[in-house]
Amino acid sequence: MKRTLLAFIRKEFAQVLRDPRMKMMLFVMPMIEMTVFGLALSSEIKNIRLASVHSPSDSAARRLTERFTSSGWFLPVAAEGRDPADLIVSGAADAVLVFPAEGFARAASRGRGGVQLLVDATSVTRARSVEAYARAVFSAHAAASAGLPRAAAPFSFDVRVIYNPVMESP
Repeated sequence: MKRTLLAFIRKEFAQVLRDPRMKMMLFVMPMIEMTVFGLALSSEIKNIRLASVHSPSDSAARRLTERFTSSGWFLPVAAEGRDPADLIVSGAADAVLVFPAEGFARAASRGRGGVQLLVDATSVTRARSVEAYARAVFSAHAAASAGLPRAAAPFSFDVRVIYNPVMESP
């Protein structure tokens, strides 16, 4: 039985490799597809709609928000007078930064400078990417504020997931 199977496989390989068109289908086409798909497909998420809820006079919050939008991942969304959760629920924003009411710089100097990020997690993969991008921007801002290459933030960053708090993909 084993001998018959090996003879059959050998015969089929000889038949396939005899035809030049079949060689092209077996070897060249997959290489072309891998090259095209490798260049065309990207798992990077861009154009994340980000709203920022802070006091109009809070320049520190405005600077952090500008750092987010200048990163290339986030697009600014107007949030004047709207509830942060409503921005997510209505679909106007994919993520919302919520700053302390007393002012971001003042709260950070007192050690209570918590910034909250609300994320729409209807797509778990997208929500995790948004959180990772936000943490990267937040860390870069903390390092730039401290004047160090890598610094611990003097303020906290809290992520709240909306719609899918357990982050289950199904």
